[in-house]
Amino acid sequence: MVPTPNINTTFLFLIGGLAQIFWVVPTIRNWGRIWDYIGIAGTLAFIAIWVITRLPDNSITGRAGRIGDTAIILEVFQIAFIVLMIILVSKRKLSNLKKIDTT
Repeated sequence: MVPTPNINTTFLFLIGGLAQIFWVVPTIRNWGRIWDYIGIAGTLAFIAIWVITRLPDNSITGRAGRIGDTAIILEVFQIAFIVLMIILVSKRKLSNLKKIDTT
C-alpha cells in the first residue's frame, strides 16, 4: 500500500482490506446469506469510497487521489468478488429451494 498524505484514508483502506481478506471464513463455512450480503455491501461501500476519493474536489479528501495500475487491478478483483458472491448466493438459494421441494 502506498502511503497517502491523509493517514485516515490509509488506515481505512488497510483495515478494510484486512477485514475483506478474513471474510473468507464466513463464506467457506456457509454461515448464512446475511453474512454474504454483509460482505457484498461492505465491498460495494469500499468501491464507492475509492471512486469518490479519486474524484477532484471530493468531500472526503478535498482532492483527487492517484489511480495506479495496482489500484485498478484490485478494484477489478473487488468487482469480481461481488459478482461471484451474487452467483454463490443465488446457487445456495436454489439448492435450498430444491431441498425444500424434495422433502
